[in-house]
Amino acid sequence: MKIRLKILSGFLVLVAMLAVAGGFGIWEFNKLSKSVNSILDDNYKSILACNNMADGIETVESGIMLFMMGQTELGKTVIYRGDSLFIASLQIAKANITEKNEDVFIEDLTRKYELFKQFWSDNILNNLQSPGLDWYLTHGHNSFIDTKMSVKELMILNQTSMYNNANNVREVAQRAVMPGFVAVVVALIFAILFNFFINYYLVSPILRLIKAINNYHPAGKEINAHIETRDEIKLLENAVRALVNKMNRKNL
Repeated sequence: MKIRLKILSGFLVLVAMLAVAGGFGIWEFNKLSKSVNSILDDNYKSILACNNMADGIETVESGIMLFMMGQTELGKTVIYRGDSLFIASLQIAKANITEKNEDVFIEDLTRKYELFKQFWSDNILNNLQSPGLDWYLTHGHNSFIDTKMSVKELMILNQTSMYNNANNVREVAQRAVMPGFVAVVVALIFAILFNFFINYYLVSPILRLIKAINNYHPAGKEINAHIETRDEIKLLENAVRALVNKMNRKNL
C-alpha cells in the first residue's frame, strides 16, 4: 500500500469513528429533546389543571360563605364561577391521562366533587333561607376538604412523575454524552497506534535509508537500508541505489 493511502486510511478511520459517535450523540439528544417536550406537555397540563381545580373549589366555598352571610346573589354567582372552572379543569385532566392509575385518581376526584356539588346544590342554592355558617361547617365542609385532598393527590401524582421523568432524562443525557467520551478515548488509542505505524512504516525506514547513505563507502557494498515495504520509500531506496551505482560506473 502506498504511503498516501496508509495515511489517508488512518485519517478516514478516525473521521469515521468520530462521525459515528457524533451521529449517535445527535440521535440521543434528539430523543432527549422529544422526551423533555413530552414530559412538559403532559405533566404540566395535568398540574395546571389541578391548580385550577383547587382554585375552582375554593371559589365555590367562597361563594358558599357569601351566601351564608346573606349575600345570596353574589354568592350564587361566585359558586357558579368556581363550579365552571372546576368542571373545565377536570375535563382537561380526564383528556390528559398519562400516568399509571391516574384514571383511578380522577374517578375518585369526580365522585367526591359530585357529592360536594350535590350537597351545596340541594342544601344551599335551592333553599330560600341560609341554613347558617355553623351548619355548613358541620355538615358540608368535610366534603370540601375531601375533594380538595383528592385534587392534591392527583397533583402529587403528576409532580412525582415529573420528578422521576426528570431523573430519567438525566440518565438519557448521560448516555448521550457517553459515546462522545468513548469516541475520545478510542480516538486517543487509535492516534497512538497510528503514530506507531507511521513511525514503523514511514519514519524508521527513512532514518534507515539516511543512515545507509551516510555510512556508504564506494569500496564497500551497495546501499541497502533493508526496507521491507513495497511503497514509495522502497522506490526511493532503489532509486538511490541506482543513482549510486551509476555514479560509480562513471568514476571507473
